[in-house]
Amino acid sequence: MRSYELLPLVTLFAPQTLARVEMPRVRPGSAAAPRTLLLRGEEIAALRQSLPGAAGPLKEGYEELVRRAESALAEPLFTPTGKTVLPEGAEPRDYVSFAKYWHPDSSTTDGLPYVQRDGEVNPDIYDEDKTDVVRFERFSDVVFLLSFAFALTDDARFGERAAEQLRSWFVSEETSQTPHFRFAQMVRGSKQGRFIGLIEARRYVYLLDAEALLAGAPFWSEADRKAFRKWFERFFNWLRTGRYGQRAVEKDNNIGMWYDAQSAIYALYLGETELAEKIVRDSVANRVPQQIEADGAMPNELDRARPYDYVAFNLLAMMALGRAGDAVGFDAWWSEDEDGRSFKRAMDWMLAVLGSEDASGALDLAAEAARLRKENSELAARVETLIRQKAALSADQDGLKRASKEQAGTIEALRAQLAAERETALAEQEKRTAIEARARRVPELEEERDYLSGKMARLNARLEAALHLEADLKSARQELAETRKQLETAKAALTRAQSANQELAAERDALNVQLAERAQEAEAIRQSTSWKVTAPIRAASRLVKR
Repeated sequence: MRSYELLPLVTLFAPQTLARVEMPRVRPGSAAAPRTLLLRGEEIAALRQSLPGAAGPLKEGYEELVRRAESALAEPLFTPTGKTVLPEGAEPRDYVSFAKYWHPDSSTTDGLPYVQRDGEVNPDIYDEDKTDVVRFERFSDVVFLLSFAFALTDDARFGERAAEQLRSWFVSEETSQTPHFRFAQMVRGSKQGRFIGLIEARRYVYLLDAEALLAGAPFWSEADRKAFRKWFERFFNWLRTGRYGQRAVEKDNNIGMWYDAQSAIYALYLGETELAEKIVRDSVANRVPQQIEADGAMPNELDRARPYDYVAFNLLAMMALGRAGDAVGFDAWWSEDEDGRSFKRAMDWMLAVLGSEDASGALDLAAEAARLRKENSELAARVETLIRQKAALSADQDGLKRASKEQAGTIEALRAQLAAERETALAEQEKRTAIEARARRVPELEEERDYLSGKMARLNARLEAALHLEADLKSARQELAETRKQLETAKAALTRAQSANQELAAERDALNVQLAERAQEAEAIRQSTSWKVTAPIRAASRLVKR
């Protein structure tokens, strides 16, 4: 357990230690009390007022705190960009860590895939060229220590350095961490982290208190506070909506408890009081019966290879939830379920084990008892399952008997149906056979179709020629009719001409006769008359001849 995780524990659950020091009373929420979330601000204010002239343990603790803060001033500015080797897909500002209990497989040439050995820490997780674990732990320790020292001493050196560290990790565009933990708790050979890595983000809840201790100082500006808050807004949104958070909330061990604790504290910091209260109430209602036995033991943590660490670790999350409950007016620490389970009961169990003569043996015994209870519970569950399965099997047997009778009639009906379907199938087969026979004639029919198509084309051509011939014949007939009409007209005209010629000939003959007669008469007259008398007669004769 880190030192910064012990401080809240002492502050929250060891009031008897502070009671031995005569301190002034400071009301919660007073101007003198810092607005911290985990630490009790009124106790910090009271402690600060008691330090002048302090003696004994309080003086010794104060001097040790200052000595450590002086050493922390020499620490470099921490940033996740200190890595020199990055996993695939990660950026320099991404937080990266490796799974704690996963080791290379000695049976493979490249050690992949890694295998899990609970309780055995892989030293590679502390490689600062590849991971941020050590950097982040040191950063958290240093910032909390410097901020706490500044709050008690008013020494600006401590506060200024704490502010510089916070700006380096959360504010600077070049060095600040990206607000997610997607590459936390990676197992070698994979390209992403695991949701379990959210447990490493728990250090943020203490850094929120460290930032609160700097509030109002000239070296921690309003712009710094806004940028710091903006970072946590983005991180909280990723935590609540991303798939890592959705998986972590389902775990029934310290992973789930710490997810609730972080979410409640972040919600309080961001002013989402109603959400914080809902998270705390839901956590008490769900986590207490899931994780705590009636006597206060935590079987899911005792089942681990290092049970003490995990029990204490889970209690820290409960403490944070208790403080969040205090902030929203809900007593999460003392709230019990119907069997008396509570966060307080879990702490009492732990204190009872630690207070025994053989604490280590008692803890081992408790872990063994928890393991046996878990096995008994699993065995009881299996027996209950077998009983239910037996009852279900008996019911199934009775059902099968009834079903067999019903199925006998169904089988006969199916047989009849099958026979009918068989007949239908045979008929269909005959149809298919006929279709296949017709299909085999397709080439022959296609050839005949091509022949008939050609013949049809030739007939169409002849028909077209005949149609043209008929049109020509019709035109010729019309011309012939017209010619006939003209011929008849010509014949009639010829007949009339012939008749007129005959008439003219007759008239000519008559005139010739007349002329002859008149000629004779004229000859006679000529002979009897003079030349002047016969001259007109000769002229008339010439005219008739014409």
